Amino acid sequence: TPQNAKRFLQALADNLQKYEQNFGPIEDPQSGIPPMHLDTEHDGIMLSVGIPAYNSNVSELLSALADQASHLPEVLEIIVLDDASEAPIIPEGFVAPKVRVLRHTFNQGRSKTRNHIASEAKSPWILFIDGILAYMTAYF
Repeated sequence: TPQNAKRFLQALADNLQKYEQNFGPIEDPQSGIPPMHLDTEHDGIMLSVGIPAYNSNVSELLSALADQASHLPEVLEIIVLDDASEAPIIPEGFVAPKVRVLRHTFNQGRSKTRNHIASEAKSPWILFIDGILAYMTAYF
């Protein structure tokens, strides 16, 4: 449920804060920027959801995630990356709020696909969900 997602994100922020109190701030060694975006309007972590997909239709999963994301201001975006599937992974013209669909021109494999999603993400916090995921309830 949206309440569970908010509790999860708050627990993540609390744990990060405890870690930093004990060990110092966590930051990207190259840029020196902490890998956490605090949003003053929502007072929480902003999250990107990444879905690597190959030869699987993800439109039902995307619709459910986009619906949930529309109720969670903490979810900044949902990025779907098609790793050069042989058939479309979503119907042509599919549009959903907060969703970006990217496509590789040739198959690059799971690791490169996930790394590409990470490089495209607007948030340093990324929740990866496999494109072949089947869910049991409307809120997962």
